[in-house]
Amino acid sequence: MKNTFCFWKNNSARVSFAVLGIFLILGSSATSVYIGMYQNNFDEKDTLDTNQQQIKSILSMVRTDFAQIINGAGINALQYISSHPIVTASDEFSSAAIGNQYRLKQKIAEVLTDYIYCNYADNAVGKGNMNLIVDFSKLPDNKLPITAINITSINMQLKRSFSLPFFGPEQKQDFPVYYEVTCSIPVLIKNNDEKTSYNDVSMDLPVSTVLTTRYLLLEHLLTSFNESLHGFGPFWKTLTLLSNVYAMARGYRHYQTGTPQNVVDNKHLELITNLVILFEEALTFSGIDPQLLIESVMQTKNMFSNEQPTNATTVNRLNSNGWSVSFDEFQQIDEQQDEETNNEINQNQIINISDIAASILWNTTEIQLDFIDNNNEKQTIFYDCTSENSVEETIQQYMDMGWQLHDSSSVNRVLNQTTQKQLESISESVYSASYHTYLSRKGPELVHYGNHENYPIDNGSSSWIIQDTQLQSQTSKPEKGLISSGATVFKEQYTVTWTRSHFWSNKTIKIIENETEVHWDELTTTDTKIEHNVTFSIILDSYGYMDMVNGEIKDVCYQNVSFDDSNLETTLPTYRSTVYTPHLQELFTYTNGNYLQKKIIETVPFWVNTSSFNDLLDVYHGVSSIEVSKYINSLNYPNPKTLISLAGQDVLDQFQTNKTCFEQKQSYVTDSLFQSTGKKAVYAMRKWYINTIEEQIQNIADTLDGDIDDAITNALDTAGVSNSAVFDEAMDESLTSSLQRQLTIPFSLPIQLKRNGRTVSDGWNESILLSIDHQPDYFSCFSKKNYEGKEEFFLGIQNTCLLGPTGLPLLPITPTTPWLVTLNTWLIQVRGSFAEFSVSDTGDETVFHPLFCHEPLEFIRKNEVIRTNDGTLLGWNHRITFSADTVACSLVPSWGCMVGDTDGVISEHDGKQIS
Repeated sequence: MKNTFCFWKNNSARVSFAVLGIFLILGSSATSVYIGMYQNNFDEKDTLDTNQQQIKSILSMVRTDFAQIINGAGINALQYISSHPIVTASDEFSSAAIGNQYRLKQKIAEVLTDYIYCNYADNAVGKGNMNLIVDFSKLPDNKLPITAINITSINMQLKRSFSLPFFGPEQKQDFPVYYEVTCSIPVLIKNNDEKTSYNDVSMDLPVSTVLTTRYLLLEHLLTSFNESLHGFGPFWKTLTLLSNVYAMARGYRHYQTGTPQNVVDNKHLELITNLVILFEEALTFSGIDPQLLIESVMQTKNMFSNEQPTNATTVNRLNSNGWSVSFDEFQQIDEQQDEETNNEINQNQIINISDIAASILWNTTEIQLDFIDNNNEKQTIFYDCTSENSVEETIQQYMDMGWQLHDSSSVNRVLNQTTQKQLESISESVYSASYHTYLSRKGPELVHYGNHENYPIDNGSSSWIIQDTQLQSQTSKPEKGLISSGATVFKEQYTVTWTRSHFWSNKTIKIIENETEVHWDELTTTDTKIEHNVTFSIILDSYGYMDMVNGEIKDVCYQNVSFDDSNLETTLPTYRSTVYTPHLQELFTYTNGNYLQKKIIETVPFWVNTSSFNDLLDVYHGVSSIEVSKYINSLNYPNPKTLISLAGQDVLDQFQTNKTCFEQKQSYVTDSLFQSTGKKAVYAMRKWYINTIEEQIQNIADTLDGDIDDAITNALDTAGVSNSAVFDEAMDESLTSSLQRQLTIPFSLPIQLKRNGRTVSDGWNESILLSIDHQPDYFSCFSKKNYEGKEEFFLGIQNTCLLGPTGLPLLPITPTTPWLVTLNTWLIQVRGSFAEFSVSDTGDETVFHPLFCHEPLEFIRKNEVIRTNDGTLLGWNHRITFSADTVACSLVPSWGCMVGDTDGVISEHDGKQIS
């Protein structure tokens, strides 16, 4: 037992517990009956005549006697072995279990040999004329050999009253609980009646008994507990979750206030480690070390609220069921701030949509950086965003000189030139109209040939040439309200006169003196063609950025005096004067079809740009009112990837829900028509701004998720965690939900054990209550503990800030936007061991105690060498150890103090050496 503070110790209760022990033994009869029924289930061989009742009576009596001796010897042996178990076997044994069974067999063999030598060497046991002795002639060296003893285990189903499978073992598990010992003893049954003819009977008497102590259960529970404290087991998972809740909460406070300078502090990691150990004890054993509980409560009260409770006040504050630490308390750990500051931290937005909206309108040109030193002296510098050095490099330079970043903010910004050009492009697109000319030749055509009398031979003609055009009719643009896309806004109809040269000839033949002479006469005439109904129609294809912003404009192509808006009125005259008229003569030569397609841009009124920017500011202020749901915070979602993804989706959902409200189309439209071209231009720019914000939110969420994943993966690689899936699993929000945002430590609860036998009578139920005791009571990485006269550390913690004092700024939206969020990661390495760890079966009534009637079976793990009495090495007992290499993250918005350890200590190590 511990020689320091003893939990609820009262020596005056000894007599009462002694009396209580008697009743506990009486109350254990039910369990003993079931075990007795189990151990005596075997068949008699046909060696003996069933009618020889005397022999059967002797065998039954002797078998029971041997079983009691074996049981007593086995229980006493296990009591010693459990206090000095072999955990690692020497070369003598193939495993530690074989080594411990060897010790048990050896002890049973020694005790049983001595007993039978004293009690069964002569005819001391008899019934009527029959006596039984042990046949020592069949025992080598007159000793019962170890090989005659066989040991098997009895498994039972364990059911815990309290379980959180991810953070601890399953609620139901199958464990070996009891040892069943079977041995064969050679006996000789002699007939002392000379009047009968029965011969002496020699046989091997089988004896079987169950060692009614739960040694095996304690051994396997301790082994399971030790395994859970290594690798990526429950200890690692719980430590990872709590460390990230802690780091996220502290990071927010640092971002908002500049303190604490040491975001991840070993003194807090020490408390978290003890809480995790306490939690794992409760989940594994359904019991805890009460002194670790008291120390943890006291340290928690001290760090969370600066209280200095005593042992007595701590005990009095605990309820009878358990103790809980709320995740919300991590936000106030070791820091005393006013209520206003705490509220600011609680309301902080991980994704600030106003920054996203502002970055589209303005470029930051100058950043104010506020520094403070250890003497609370302040210094302010203004960082030029066009500087060759990045803002992170500038901050680092000042931190190297002993300054700590206290705050940062944007102080000067200019209109985003890219955005300005985009807005100008939109307004020009709205103040434009596309036209084309449609040519229709309906006829009729009248052709008049020139006189070619006496010239019958047609030798062809030249091409038709326009000789004259006469305007038949002209239609001006439709009246107000009748013009829309596809409308004919101007029409002219002509009669065209064409002429061409036509070539004719005449052939004459004369015969003179038997010779033929051919003579050709040629004539050129002029043909005339009159073509009626040649129509030119100017068609308004589209206007007002119709391909992007659908909707007609009221009285388009007519000036809107109310809004001082030319309203595209000048586009048709401009098309006629610059496109149609210059190409009219050329058009007369074309066939039916569409020609001269051209976009005409009208001068944008000055008031449109002014009005549009004011409307964009209105959108900016409306969008800035969107806040991430209060439920989406680091306490509910400690995984930065999940947090940023959910925050981005929440902002996007709210934005899309309010998108129609942001657009306010009803302010620009009357009776489904835009009030003027200028109004449509302002609306188009407003809609573009809204759509751009939406795209930015989506892109930011996607990009941030990848950047954060890469940063965390790199940190996990540093920690030796090759599979980031185990980190995501430990950070799953469903686990935080299952814990109900708090770490609940239940006090000792009974564990149910159930044995399912071949028949109803073979099985039984029982319960067990375990008591935990270990040294040290509380693990400290700042002070050594004395154990067996030696001062040593039993806990070592090292945390390393992997991304420096300012963290990693992520996702610049533009070259002049410094950052959107800041991420930092800490490598946390924990190493420790229990000087001594014991678990006691408080319900074990089988180990006799002269005062208390019984004492619990106690299984102890500590460092020791296990030898026999003659010094032969059997193996080693080892301490329970724990180790974890994990990563804690903190994610904060832009500006502020960023996030990181600004006290100048990047790697902090205390206590036990980290290897």
